[in-house]
Amino acid sequence: MHLLIFGVAFSHKRWLRWLHFFMLFVPVTGLWISALGVVSLALNLRAYDLVSQEIRATEDLEFETFYTKNILLNDYNSWK
Repeated sequence: MHLLIFGVAFSHKRWLRWLHFFMLFVPVTGLWISALGVVSLALNLRAYDLVSQEIRATEDLEFETFYTKNILLNDYNSWK
């Protein structure tokens, strides 16, 4: 017994192998791609936050970021 898809005859075993392959491959690939997307979005937002803080720090002299606070604290601690 053959299954006819787009004019191509598939035997029952071959059809089931491809079906099981795609049933496993497609969802797992989708999960990995979405996980990569979430990680890249988090890194992108973190980089945007850091850059926007540094731009604001150059424009406003009284604005302190964690980065500048750490520099000041390290200088202070080095003089102790």
